[in-house]
Amino acid sequence: MKSERSLQFKRHFIELREGGKSVKEIADSYNLSRSHAYSLVRELAVEMGVDYETLLTQPHSPGLYLGSRKLVQPVKAVDFSGFEKEFRNGISSFDKTIYQMDAVIKKWPTDMADLEDSK
Repeated sequence: MKSERSLQFKRHFIELREGGKSVKEIADSYNLSRSHAYSLVRELAVEMGVDYETLLTQPHSPGLYLGSRKLVQPVKAVDFSGFEKEFRNGISSFDKTIYQMDAVIKKWPTDMADLEDSK
């Protein structure tokens, strides 16, 4: 069973690292040895599915750790102007295609006898 200090360390580690704290400083603030802190960081890396060294890298700005040692970058706004018009055009084109397919299917023979007669 993990101690409450160990659980708190793991729960707040990323936030404190992004705030500029070293692993030693974080360990000291939870009254944990450095070796125990590093073993907790290793466990945290496994739980997060990231590389151990990634969590040891000091981030340059706030963000989420990824396996590639990069931080998530803000997403640019998407311009949806014209989307509705293009969508309606696409639906109209799709409707025409379905109508044409329906007309062709109605002309097909309905059973094998009809197929033999058309030869």
